[in-house]
Amino acid sequence: MSAHSHPKSYLSDAQRQAYANTTADHLCAVEALAATKADDPQTAFAWMACRQDMPPEALLFLKRTSGADFIRKYGFDLQRANEEFGPDWLDNSRY
Repeated sequence: MSAHSHPKSYLSDAQRQAYANTTADHLCAVEALAATKADDPQTAFAWMACRQDMPPEALLFLKRTSGADFIRKYGFDLQRANEEFGPDWLDNSRY
């Protein structure tokens, strides 16, 4: 998560401490779930964008449902998707 600033957290200090020994990607997913439960989808997507292991298929789904600009806005890591689909996949209408 060092490449991104931390979005708002809906976890209590005790809840965050419970995840102290987990991976940063797992914590991002937990934070995203907490934001979703708090009915804050923008923060949930910001936490999901912090993940470094986002599956290429999940990013492809986001592109199809929300568009390429949505992915750019939140700054999702595209490395795995670029490797899977090619470097121009985000702007390519084929995907």
